[in-house]
Amino acid sequence: MIKPLSMDNQSNSVGNIFSKQTAYTVQGLLYSLAIIMASTLRLEDLGHRLLRELISAMRVVHGAFVLIGEEGKIYEVIHEGYTLTPEFDENEIKILSNQEKMLVFSELPEGELKDIMQGLDVSLVVYLRTEEENIGLLLLSKKLLGAPYKPYDMQMLKILAPVAAVAFQNARSFEEIRQFNTTLEQKVAQATNELKSVNEGVYKRNLELAKVSEDLSRANRKLKAFDKLKDEFLSVASHELRTPMTAIKGFISMIEEGDYGEVGDKLRTPLRDIEISTDRLIKLVNDMLNISRIEAGRLKFAISEFFINDLLSDIVSSLQPLAKEKRISLEISEFEKIRVQGDEDKVRQILDNLIGNALKFTDKGGVTLSKRSKDEEIEILVADTGIGIAQEDQGKLFKKFELIQPQDVGRPTGSGLGLYISREIARKMGGDVWLERSIKDKGSTFVFSLPLAKMDIAKKVKAEIEKEALAHPDQKTLV
Repeated sequence: MIKPLSMDNQSNSVGNIFSKQTAYTVQGLLYSLAIIMASTLRLEDLGHRLLRELISAMRVVHGAFVLIGEEGKIYEVIHEGYTLTPEFDENEIKILSNQEKMLVFSELPEGELKDIMQGLDVSLVVYLRTEEENIGLLLLSKKLLGAPYKPYDMQMLKILAPVAAVAFQNARSFEEIRQFNTTLEQKVAQATNELKSVNEGVYKRNLELAKVSEDLSRANRKLKAFDKLKDEFLSVASHELRTPMTAIKGFISMIEEGDYGEVGDKLRTPLRDIEISTDRLIKLVNDMLNISRIEAGRLKFAISEFFINDLLSDIVSSLQPLAKEKRISLEISEFEKIRVQGDEDKVRQILDNLIGNALKFTDKGGVTLSKRSKDEEIEILVADTGIGIAQEDQGKLFKKFELIQPQDVGRPTGSGLGLYISREIARKMGGDVWLERSIKDKGSTFVFSLPLAKMDIAKKVKAEIEKEALAHPDQKTLV
């Protein structure tokens, strides 16, 4: 059980967050906003998508992001829901930006701040700040039908604000680099044309080429800085999203165990739904971190030799309760002891994902695991009798953030990252993951291959991972 640091101060807030009167669930809205921030880099697209999601979920009349540049000057306004394009006075925005805490119109005493907010038709001011700079403000008007802002609204916005600030910082850097690259391409094209058509002014052209080279170096430095900003975003997302979600899980556990009094049967189902949604958001954050490590070549591997039979048996045992709950079978074909090479924890992660997906999308029949030997590898086949995958959707399976919506309303969906991460990890270990067959309404078969121990391919993979570990001293690879 996870204990909160300050239980007395948090209990009333948690009660509000999970009130049956909420128009949305905090973890559900944060999950949707996290998907938007992770998959949108263009500044205007990011702002409009976030505002539409917030205004729709919170039932707000209109809202705007006012982004601030050097010396507190407004450099971008992104708005949704306004009848006319809003205009903001820089001096008023600067006054609002100098405050320390979220401003709520109904809680302010009469004075300058309240007059400014009334003139802007704003009921809530949320600050977007990173550790280094003030990014801007989120301005929200009154709610539809004059409904007041609730404590769960404030809690959700406090969690969102620092993550959104880093997302806007990343988007701004992306725009600068994109514009810089466009200008640079034009300069390179111009310099190339001059070299083809002009035989004079060699010295001048050399100077221009030197400048282009300098610009390229500057672009490279900016790209490295952008990569650092991406890592900062993932770090902040991990802390600002996973930490409160973990605390929420702790509160749910305490509520279910009766720490706040007896829980009726009617509350147990919604409490369980909240816990499942929280787990889903934590998994999304972990998946995003894994993607960052994979693409940066910094994913840690603990390479060893082990019997794949033992691992399969352990996984099947752990998933049997889920299969029994759905009244379907989960079976493994018996075969001789086979020793393989890989990171045992990551092999478990891949198999958990493949078998878990098979169980999730199978309602009758069952899931069967079998093996197939091929040269220096073993192939594990995960076959189910589930709903299958349409031909037009099969090309999306191993792409990031590509979700295949099931036809059955209410069937759970994932983040669109599991199969992508599984394939990348498998290939890093010298194997692969692919869809061998899928027939609509009849089932699918996925295959996971892995090198056999002591074989040439296993030795080659081991040497490559050791080489990468030397290239990244901060990456500890155990072999």
